[in-house]
Amino acid sequence: MNVWVDVGARRAAEPRRSVRRACAALTLWAGVATAPPAQAQDSGSASIAAPSAAASQATVTVRPDRATVGDPIVVTARVSAPPGAIIEFPSVVNAAEAIEALDPRVVHVRRGGSEVVAEATWRLVAWDTGAHALPIGDATVTLNGTLTRVPLSTMILTVTSVLPADSSKRLPRPARDIIAVEAPWWDTWSPWLVPLLVLALVWAIWRRNRKERPAPPTARRDAERAFTRLEAGALGAAGEPAREVAIATEIIRDFLAARYPGADVALTTAELLPMVPLRAAADKATLAELLAFADLVKYARRHVNPREAEAFTARAHAWLATVTASESSAPSAAA
Repeated sequence: MNVWVDVGARRAAEPRRSVRRACAALTLWAGVATAPPAQAQDSGSASIAAPSAAASQATVTVRPDRATVGDPIVVTARVSAPPGAIIEFPSVVNAAEAIEALDPRVVHVRRGGSEVVAEATWRLVAWDTGAHALPIGDATVTLNGTLTRVPLSTMILTVTSVLPADSSKRLPRPARDIIAVEAPWWDTWSPWLVPLLVLALVWAIWRRNRKERPAPPTARRDAERAFTRLEAGALGAAGEPAREVAIATEIIRDFLAARYPGADVALTTAELLPMVPLRAAADKATLAELLAFADLVKYARRHVNPREAEAFTARAHAWLATVTASESSAPSAAA
């Protein structure tokens, strides 16, 4: 096969390639000439600034800044410092005596990537009116072993009275004196109590052992009338001899109770006889026999016939007459 090559066309394309190469070279040279010169950096000589505690910031607020007496007050201190710092606050507010702390100090710490924020809160109460300074003191920031004090602002608190405006300038009354305790009345009479008690005891013994006194006229008259009615009733003949004995005994006991203090009708025979100091022994023996017979009839159910009941009533009536006669003759004999 025969290949024919056009030598003329090949020679005509060579100038065009030369022009293209020249344009590319010019473009590359222009870009290099216009680029800014490179700056060499030495990694060994470069320095980075370390964080410092001096960059700490503090703010203090009081809520409310005007309060009335007795209202709670909240003082808040906020300190921000670089990361890794330790922030501490004073434990108390060095205020005047009129300011009192309600709660212990409360601290909240919030740590972030760029800073550490600590917030301390004190709850106070004011007991006096006027303007009061609240000096908190300094907060301390410890960073990398270095202690830095951050001053906290002293706030002014204004306290107003809860009283009306017309009485806000009045001072309260002074405290009263201590009440004097007076000695009880018995301290004054105590030296006389023992002698009085002795006299009362002597009088009681004398009254118990005093001589017999005449029976009141009413007692004698009542006893005589009772015996008269009992004898007229004739209970023994009517079939109630035991009742007649009981009524006669009751008349005697009522007479003794009215004549002698302590000779109560509720006493037994053994208790009653010592309480009756009769002058004549015969009268006392007769009284003992009458009471003993009546006890047998009432409590031992001793059988008694109408004749015995009538004899008992007559003997009791005669004993009453004898005793009252001896009482009447005693004053005349003494005279």
